[in-house]
Amino acid sequence: KVSAEEYLAQVEHSKQARDRQEAVQAKLDRERGYDWTREYEKWSAWEDPDELAAKEHAARVKSERASMRTSCNHDHSAEQKLMDMTTPAKLTQCDTFRRLGNRFFAHGQYQRAAYHFHHALVYFEYIFSDTDAEQVEMDDLKKRILLNFALCRLKTKHVDQAILNASLAMKLDGESVKALYIRAMGYRMQDKFELAQVDLDRALALAPLDSALVHEKHVLAAKKAAYVVKSKQLGAAMFGRNQPTAQPQPTTSAMFVGDGLSLEMEFRQPSTIAASDVDSVEFWQPSTRGKHALESLLGEWKLGAVALDGQARSIHQP
Repeated sequence: KVSAEEYLAQVEHSKQARDRQEAVQAKLDRERGYDWTREYEKWSAWEDPDELAAKEHAARVKSERASMRTSCNHDHSAEQKLMDMTTPAKLTQCDTFRRLGNRFFAHGQYQRAAYHFHHALVYFEYIFSDTDAEQVEMDDLKKRILLNFALCRLKTKHVDQAILNASLAMKLDGESVKALYIRAMGYRMQDKFELAQVDLDRALALAPLDSALVHEKHVLAAKKAAYVVKSKQLGAAMFGRNQPTAQPQPTTSAMFVGDGLSLEMEFRQPSTIAASDVDSVEFWQPSTRGKHALESLLGEWKLGAVALDGQARSIHQP
Protein backbone atom coordinates (compact mmCIF):
# COMPACT_ATOMS: atom_id res chain seq x y z
CA LYS A 1 0.00 0.00 0.00
CA VAL A 2 1.17 3.50 -0.87
CA SER A 3 0.46 6.29 1.57
CA ALA A 4 -1.01 9.62 0.52
CA GLU A 5 2.30 11.39 1.08
CA GLU A 6 4.14 8.98 -1.20
CA TYR A 7 1.47 9.31 -3.91
CA LEU A 8 1.64 13.10 -3.82
CA ALA A 9 5.45 12.94 -3.97
CA GLN A 10 5.31 10.70 -7.02
CA VAL A 11 2.83 13.01 -8.75
CA GLU A 12 4.99 16.03 -8.02
CA HIS A 13 8.09 14.26 -9.28
CA SER A 14 6.38 13.25 -12.54
CA LYS A 15 5.16 16.80 -13.06
CA GLN A 16 8.66 18.22 -12.63
CA ALA A 17 10.09 15.71 -15.10
CA ARG A 18 7.40 16.58 -17.65
CA ASP A 19 8.06 20.30 -17.22
CA ARG A 20 11.77 19.80 -17.81
CA GLN A 21 11.02 17.77 -20.96
CA GLU A 22 8.70 20.46 -22.30
CA ALA A 23 11.25 23.18 -21.60
CA VAL A 24 13.92 21.33 -23.54
CA GLN A 25 11.53 20.74 -26.45
CA ALA A 26 10.52 24.42 -26.50
CA LYS A 27 14.16 25.43 -26.62
CA LEU A 28 14.73 23.12 -29.56
CA ASP A 29 11.75 24.61 -31.37
CA ARG A 30 12.91 28.19 -30.85
CA GLU A 31 16.38 27.62 -32.10
CA ARG A 32 17.05 27.28 -35.83
CA GLY A 33 19.96 25.81 -37.63
CA TYR A 34 21.79 22.60 -36.98
CA ASP A 35 23.53 22.11 -33.66
CA TRP A 36 25.03 18.68 -33.02
CA THR A 37 24.68 19.14 -29.25
CA ARG A 38 20.92 19.73 -29.58
CA GLU A 39 20.22 16.02 -29.90
CA TYR A 40 21.78 15.35 -26.48
CA GLU A 41 19.85 18.01 -24.57
CA LYS A 42 16.73 15.90 -24.41
CA TRP A 43 18.62 13.27 -22.39
CA SER A 44 19.20 15.72 -19.56
CA ALA A 45 15.56 15.36 -18.56
CA TRP A 46 15.61 11.54 -18.82
CA GLU A 47 15.75 9.45 -15.66
CA ASP A 48 16.47 5.76 -15.27
CA PRO A 49 13.27 3.79 -14.42
CA ASP A 50 15.27 1.34 -12.28
CA GLU A 51 16.72 4.19 -10.28
CA LEU A 52 13.26 5.69 -9.76
CA ALA A 53 11.94 2.30 -8.62
CA ALA A 54 14.82 1.92 -6.17
CA LYS A 55 14.13 5.36 -4.71
CA GLU A 56 10.44 4.56 -4.33
CA HIS A 57 11.25 1.24 -2.64
CA ALA A 58 13.64 2.93 -0.20
CA ALA A 59 11.01 5.54 0.67
CA ARG A 60 8.41 2.81 1.21
CA VAL A 61 10.71 0.80 3.50
CA LYS A 62 11.55 3.90 5.50
CA SER A 63 7.86 4.69 5.93
CA GLU A 64 7.09 1.14 7.06
CA ARG A 65 9.89 1.19 9.63
CA ALA A 66 8.64 4.48 10.99
CA SER A 67 5.13 3.09 11.34
CA MET A 68 6.45 -0.05 13.11
CA ARG A 69 8.24 2.07 15.70
CA THR A 70 5.08 3.97 16.51
CA SER A 71 2.79 0.94 16.73
CA CYS A 72 2.77 -2.61 18.10
CA ASN A 73 1.91 -4.47 14.93
CA HIS A 74 4.57 -7.25 14.98
CA ASP A 75 3.62 -10.90 15.13
CA HIS A 76 2.59 -12.18 18.57
CA SER A 77 1.41 -15.58 17.43
CA ALA A 78 4.26 -17.49 19.12
CA GLU A 79 3.71 -15.72 22.42
CA GLN A 80 -0.03 -16.23 22.18
CA LYS A 81 0.48 -19.93 21.50
CA LEU A 82 2.66 -20.19 24.58
CA MET A 83 0.17 -18.31 26.73
CA ASP A 84 -2.63 -20.64 25.63
CA MET A 85 -0.75 -23.68 26.99
CA THR A 86 -1.68 -25.06 30.39
CA THR A 87 0.74 -24.91 33.30
CA PRO A 88 1.49 -28.68 33.28
CA ALA A 89 2.15 -28.51 29.53
CA LYS A 90 4.56 -25.61 30.00
CA LEU A 91 6.41 -27.46 32.76
CA THR A 92 6.63 -30.56 30.56
CA GLN A 93 8.12 -28.51 27.73
CA CYS A 94 10.64 -26.95 30.12
CA ASP A 95 11.70 -30.38 31.33
CA THR A 96 12.07 -31.52 27.70
CA PHE A 97 14.47 -28.66 27.01
CA ARG A 98 16.36 -29.52 30.20
CA ARG A 99 16.83 -33.16 29.22
CA LEU A 100 17.98 -32.16 25.73
CA GLY A 101 20.49 -29.79 27.28
CA ASN A 102 21.75 -32.56 29.56
CA ARG A 103 22.33 -34.83 26.56
CA PHE A 104 24.31 -32.20 24.70
CA PHE A 105 26.28 -31.48 27.87
CA ALA A 106 27.13 -35.17 28.28
CA HIS A 107 28.55 -35.21 24.74
CA GLY A 108 30.64 -32.08 25.34
CA GLN A 109 28.52 -29.80 23.13
CA TYR A 110 28.28 -27.05 25.70
CA GLN A 111 27.05 -24.27 23.41
CA ARG A 112 24.07 -26.33 22.26
CA ALA A 113 23.39 -27.36 25.83
CA ALA A 114 23.37 -23.71 26.90
CA TYR A 115 20.94 -22.94 24.05
CA HIS A 116 18.39 -25.49 25.35
CA PHE A 117 18.82 -24.45 28.98
CA HIS A 118 18.16 -20.84 27.97
CA HIS A 119 14.99 -21.85 26.11
CA ALA A 120 13.79 -23.73 29.18
CA LEU A 121 14.26 -20.64 31.33
CA VAL A 122 12.33 -18.49 28.83
CA TYR A 123 9.23 -20.61 29.44
CA PHE A 124 9.21 -19.65 33.11
CA GLU A 125 8.40 -16.07 32.11
CA TYR A 126 4.98 -17.34 30.98
CA ILE A 127 4.26 -19.86 33.76
CA PHE A 128 1.89 -18.84 36.52
CA SER A 129 1.12 -21.45 39.14
CA ASP A 130 -2.46 -21.96 40.32
CA THR A 131 -1.72 -24.15 43.34
CA ASP A 132 1.03 -24.53 45.91
CA ALA A 133 1.96 -27.90 44.47
CA GLU A 134 2.53 -26.38 41.05
CA GLN A 135 4.65 -23.63 42.62
CA VAL A 136 6.84 -26.20 44.39
CA GLU A 137 7.24 -28.21 41.20
CA MET A 138 8.03 -25.07 39.21
CA ASP A 139 10.68 -23.89 41.71
CA ASP A 140 12.35 -27.30 41.83
CA LEU A 141 12.52 -27.58 38.04
CA LYS A 142 13.77 -24.02 37.66
CA LYS A 143 16.49 -24.62 40.26
CA ARG A 144 17.76 -27.71 38.42
CA ILE A 145 17.81 -25.85 35.10
CA LEU A 146 19.66 -22.90 36.64
CA LEU A 147 22.29 -25.18 38.16
CA ASN A 148 22.80 -27.07 34.91
CA PHE A 149 23.00 -23.79 33.02
CA ALA A 150 25.56 -22.45 35.52
CA LEU A 151 27.74 -25.54 35.21
CA CYS A 152 27.49 -25.31 31.42
CA ARG A 153 28.62 -21.67 31.53
CA LEU A 154 31.65 -22.68 33.55
CA LYS A 155 32.59 -25.03 30.73
CA THR A 156 32.23 -22.26 28.15
CA LYS A 157 34.27 -19.85 30.33
CA HIS A 158 31.33 -17.47 30.82
CA VAL A 159 32.12 -17.21 34.51
CA ASP A 160 29.94 -14.17 35.23
CA GLN A 161 26.83 -15.91 33.89
CA ALA A 162 27.70 -19.05 35.85
CA ILE A 163 27.90 -17.10 39.10
CA LEU A 164 24.65 -15.28 38.29
CA ASN A 165 22.72 -18.49 37.59
CA ALA A 166 24.10 -20.14 40.73
CA SER A 167 23.04 -17.11 42.79
CA LEU A 168 19.53 -17.27 41.27
CA ALA A 169 19.35 -20.95 42.20
CA MET A 170 20.35 -20.11 45.78
CA LYS A 171 17.43 -17.70 46.00
CA LEU A 172 15.18 -20.71 45.46
CA ASP A 173 17.20 -22.94 47.81
CA GLY A 174 19.65 -21.24 50.14
CA GLU A 175 21.21 -24.56 51.23
CA SER A 176 21.89 -25.97 47.79
CA VAL A 177 25.30 -27.64 47.98
CA LYS A 178 25.59 -27.77 44.19
CA ALA A 179 24.91 -24.04 43.86
CA LEU A 180 27.55 -23.23 46.49
CA TYR A 181 30.02 -25.56 44.79
CA ILE A 182 29.50 -24.03 41.33
CA ARG A 183 29.69 -20.49 42.62
CA ALA A 184 32.86 -21.27 44.58
CA MET A 185 34.48 -22.60 41.40
CA GLY A 186 33.41 -19.45 39.56
CA TYR A 187 34.91 -17.20 42.21
CA ARG A 188 38.12 -19.25 42.14
CA MET A 189 38.38 -18.85 38.37
CA GLN A 190 38.07 -15.09 38.88
CA ASP A 191 40.77 -15.13 41.61
CA LYS A 192 38.21 -14.04 44.22
CA PHE A 193 39.58 -16.45 46.79
CA GLU A 194 37.84 -15.03 49.85
CA LEU A 195 34.36 -15.34 48.32
CA ALA A 196 35.21 -18.81 47.04
CA GLN A 197 36.38 -19.87 50.50
CA VAL A 198 33.15 -18.63 52.10
CA ASP A 199 30.93 -20.61 49.71
CA LEU A 200 33.15 -23.68 49.98
CA ASP A 201 33.07 -23.60 53.78
CA ARG A 202 29.28 -23.39 53.71
CA ALA A 203 29.08 -26.31 51.30
CA LEU A 204 31.48 -28.41 53.41
CA ALA A 205 29.41 -27.66 56.49
CA LEU A 206 26.37 -29.10 54.70
CA ALA A 207 28.20 -32.05 53.09
CA PRO A 208 31.59 -32.61 54.77
CA LEU A 209 32.22 -35.99 53.12
CA ASP A 210 31.54 -34.93 49.54
CA SER A 211 34.59 -35.87 47.44
CA ALA A 212 34.06 -33.05 44.92
CA LEU A 213 34.04 -30.46 47.70
CA VAL A 214 37.18 -31.90 49.28
CA HIS A 215 38.92 -31.85 45.92
CA GLU A 216 37.85 -28.25 45.31
CA LYS A 217 39.21 -27.34 48.75
CA HIS A 218 42.65 -28.65 47.80
CA VAL A 219 42.49 -26.93 44.41
CA LEU A 220 41.58 -23.62 46.03
CA ALA A 221 44.42 -23.91 48.55
CA ALA A 222 46.91 -24.65 45.77
CA LYS A 223 45.61 -21.76 43.69
CA LYS A 224 45.95 -19.37 46.63
CA ALA A 225 49.51 -20.52 47.34
CA ALA A 226 50.48 -20.18 43.68
CA TYR A 227 48.94 -16.72 43.58
CA VAL A 228 50.99 -15.63 46.61
CA VAL A 229 54.22 -16.98 45.10
CA LYS A 230 53.56 -15.28 41.77
CA SER A 231 52.75 -12.01 43.52
CA LYS A 232 56.05 -12.14 45.43
CA GLN A 233 57.99 -12.92 42.27
CA LEU A 234 56.33 -10.08 40.43
CA GLY A 235 57.02 -7.68 43.27
CA ALA A 236 60.66 -8.75 43.42
CA ALA A 237 61.00 -8.29 39.67
CA MET A 238 59.43 -4.83 39.76
CA PHE A 239 60.84 -3.36 43.01
CA GLY A 240 63.63 -5.72 44.13
CA ARG A 241 67.32 -4.96 43.87
CA ASN A 242 69.53 -6.65 41.33
CA GLN A 243 71.22 -9.68 42.82
CA PRO A 244 75.03 -9.91 42.32
CA THR A 245 75.91 -12.41 39.68
CA ALA A 246 78.81 -14.87 40.05
CA GLN A 247 81.97 -14.01 38.16
CA PRO A 248 82.81 -16.57 35.46
CA GLN A 249 85.92 -18.60 36.24
CA PRO A 250 88.74 -18.28 33.70
CA THR A 251 89.54 -21.36 31.68
CA THR A 252 92.93 -22.56 30.56
CA SER A 253 93.55 -23.63 27.01
CA ALA A 254 94.26 -27.34 26.75
CA MET A 255 97.23 -26.88 24.42
CA PHE A 256 99.22 -25.03 27.11
CA VAL A 257 98.47 -27.24 30.11
CA GLY A 258 101.07 -29.87 29.28
CA ASP A 259 103.83 -27.26 29.05
CA GLY A 260 103.02 -25.77 32.42
CA LEU A 261 102.11 -22.44 30.86
CA SER A 262 99.14 -20.27 31.75
CA LEU A 263 97.95 -17.47 29.48
CA GLU A 264 94.83 -16.59 31.45
CA MET A 265 93.68 -12.99 31.13
CA GLU A 266 92.68 -11.31 34.38
CA PHE A 267 90.42 -8.27 33.99
CA ARG A 268 90.29 -7.45 37.69
CA GLN A 269 92.85 -4.95 38.97
CA PRO A 270 95.34 -6.67 41.29
CA SER A 271 95.58 -5.51 44.89
CA THR A 272 99.35 -5.04 44.67
CA ILE A 273 101.41 -4.01 41.68
CA ALA A 274 104.77 -5.62 41.08
CA ALA A 275 107.79 -3.38 40.71
CA SER A 276 108.37 -4.59 37.17
CA ASP A 277 104.88 -3.49 36.14
CA VAL A 278 104.99 0.07 37.55
CA ASP A 279 106.25 1.62 34.33
CA SER A 280 103.61 -0.17 32.29
CA VAL A 281 100.79 1.06 34.51
CA GLU A 282 101.99 4.66 34.69
CA PHE A 283 102.78 5.14 31.01
CA TRP A 284 99.99 2.97 29.57
CA GLN A 285 102.46 0.63 27.93
CA PRO A 286 101.52 -2.97 27.05
CA SER A 287 102.01 -5.35 29.94
CA THR A 288 105.02 -7.69 29.69
CA ARG A 289 103.61 -10.24 32.09
CA GLY A 290 104.13 -13.75 30.61
CA LYS A 291 106.49 -12.46 27.95
CA HIS A 292 109.31 -14.91 28.73
CA ALA A 293 106.98 -17.89 28.74
CA LEU A 294 105.55 -16.86 25.37
CA GLU A 295 109.04 -16.37 23.88
CA SER A 296 110.16 -19.82 25.04
CA LEU A 297 107.01 -21.36 23.55
CA LEU A 298 107.64 -19.67 20.20
CA GLY A 299 111.27 -20.82 20.30
CA GLU A 300 110.26 -24.42 20.82
CA TRP A 301 107.77 -24.15 17.97
CA LYS A 302 110.46 -22.77 15.63
CA LEU A 303 112.89 -25.55 16.55
CA GLY A 304 110.23 -28.14 15.85
CA ALA A 305 109.42 -26.54 12.50
CA VAL A 306 113.13 -26.51 11.50
CA ALA A 307 113.48 -30.17 12.44
CA LEU A 308 110.45 -31.14 10.38
CA ASP A 309 111.77 -29.17 7.40
CA GLY A 310 115.13 -30.97 7.60
CA GLN A 311 113.47 -34.35 7.64
CA ALA A 312 111.39 -33.46 4.60
CA ARG A 313 114.48 -32.40 2.63
CA SER A 314 116.35 -35.58 3.47
CA ILE A 315 113.46 -37.67 2.24
CA HIS A 316 113.23 -35.91 -1.12
CA GLN A 317 117.00 -36.06 -1.85
CA PRO A 318 117.97 -38.78 -4.38
